[in-house]
Amino acid sequence: MYRMTFAAIGAGAIGGLLTLGAAAVGAQPQWPAKPVRMVIPWPPGGGTDILGRVVSEPLAQAIGQAVVVENRGGSNGVIGAEVVARAVPDGYTIMFHSVTSHILNPSFYPKLPYDTVNDFQSVTLVGELPLAVLAHPSLPVRNVKELVALVRQQPGKMSYASFGVGSMSHLGGEMFMGMLGLKMVHIPYKGGNPAMVD
Repeated sequence: MYRMTFAAIGAGAIGGLLTLGAAAVGAQPQWPAKPVRMVIPWPPGGGTDILGRVVSEPLAQAIGQAVVVENRGGSNGVIGAEVVARAVPDGYTIMFHSVTSHILNPSFYPKLPYDTVNDFQSVTLVGELPLAVLAHPSLPVRNVKELVALVRQQPGKMSYASFGVGSMSHLGGEMFMGMLGLKMVHIPYKGGNPAMVD
């Protein structure tokens, strides 16, 4: 499982989203006076995008303003996270992200264009999505045991897709191989949907 959370910058974003009231926003008594931008740091069609879009509609109803979803995928969530980190901290830019951009990326990339501790403020946990092993129907396997046996027969010749280098699916694939002594080729994609489609 990996967790999906809202993150937002600035105290206004926190107060607005937690209380949904103008008093908590400080200098902006009319918050929200305009649409709120929800940045999703992944391409359209993946798990984070789908869940973010599902959440955006009731959020818009609760705050009485439109929530405009903007996909800013690329670089394992770094591009979208940077957009949010650099936005004006006025409560009008929020981020719907997964563990990758805020937990994994700092472990892999020592020079990120954002600071996950100081540039963001968590608002709420929204949901959890499981990681799953999927195979194309043409692959002659019906379960994980048969998949493992097939991979063992062809070490280094089979591949697995991930949502990107350093993503949960990449780490899950590496862990799967390590636990079972398997060798497969990692094929990173720019998000969950491109990986699934291919």
